Amino acid sequence: MENAILGLFASDPAPMNALAGLAAMLLGLAILVEVIQEAYKFLTSSKSRTYAKVLNDFAGPWVQQLFGAGPVTQLHVRRPFQWLRSRPEGALLPLDKEQLLEAIDRTAADWILHSLEALKIEKQLQSGKPAAPSPGVKKMIAALEGCGPGVPGYKNARDIVDFFAEWHLLSVSRDPEGGGWQLKLDEELDAGKLLTAFYQRFFPERVDIDKRFAQLEKNFEFAYQRRNLRQTFVFALLVALLFNFPFDELYRQATQRSTAETTALAEKMIGLYQERLPQVRSDAAMEQVSTTEEGRPTENGSAASEQVLKELHQQAVTVLAALSAREGSSAIETPYYTRGLKRMAALSSHPPQLLAYLFNCLVTAFFISFGAPFWHRVTSALLRRREEQQQSPNLPGA
Repeated sequence: MENAILGLFASDPAPMNALAGLAAMLLGLAILVEVIQEAYKFLTSSKSRTYAKVLNDFAGPWVQQLFGAGPVTQLHVRRPFQWLRSRPEGALLPLDKEQLLEAIDRTAADWILHSLEALKIEKQLQSGKPAAPSPGVKKMIAALEGCGPGVPGYKNARDIVDFFAEWHLLSVSRDPEGGGWQLKLDEELDAGKLLTAFYQRFFPERVDIDKRFAQLEKNFEFAYQRRNLRQTFVFALLVALLFNFPFDELYRQATQRSTAETTALAEKMIGLYQERLPQVRSDAAMEQVSTTEEGRPTENGSAASEQVLKELHQQAVTVLAALSAREGSSAIETPYYTRGLKRMAALSSHPPQLLAYLFNCLVTAFFISFGAPFWHRVTSALLRRREEQQQSPNLPGA
């Protein structure tokens, strides 16, 4: 698309100058929207919320156990702009396959979790070679033996015993008076196969996630991209409306700027964009500034949060100041954050003009939604093309 734009105006330097100015302003607005969006994501944990929603849709409501506050009962924290302390809710950033499966295992019932841990250790000890049951398995069997009728978890314990009996690990007494079971020490145990069968019997949901994890990642990527695009357009529209940046006004300013003014503005916007490249532009990393993966605050989380918000605010002010500057004006008469409201109030008595204003703001939001990287490439390409035309008089439009 950048090449098409360049080819359209390559033959005439006047439209090229106007287009460069327009691209520079849209680049500045795209940077501003990106700053606002990053601040919003930081304050609302946007990525973890999307991940929780996608995981819930993919696996079912039972997976919400992963987002509980856990066993910490006394920990209370304050989030940004939160005056009262509260117990933190669980928040998970996207996990890799092993981390997610391990977290899901911890949601199992007590006896199932106890048996899973013993079988996992047994699998590691065997290193792929079946062997006689280790003392760890014996200890787990002894614990199951102590769970009789009336004891919490008895049904799960009995189901586990029946499962082990099917695998010939136990011999179960059918004596209705006493009952009980004993470990068969003379049998070799393939812990890997036993663990797989155990999951299939007692945790089929976990098996399903294990098989379809790649689809879960695709679902999250699609949902998060869609959420980002929706946020970008909404914030772009708000910026255009509140800060008075309708598209016709942007184009008018672009045509009125001199070549020197356009160059200065373009270089300023390109410089602002490039200054942001060394920074951590990933919202996932930003969401980890004040919390760990377990959702607990870091020691310097509050200070880091405040610093992030200050930097984002300073970047927003810098962009607005550059876009609001006018030739021959020493100060901005109307604060930039009230211009759009005053403009709409003035047009409220003229519905056709108000509709035209809203339409132009929609057009601005649409172009801003292309993103700062796109407008950075367009602005940089236009500046390079104009420099080539000035240095090579044989080129068209020179």
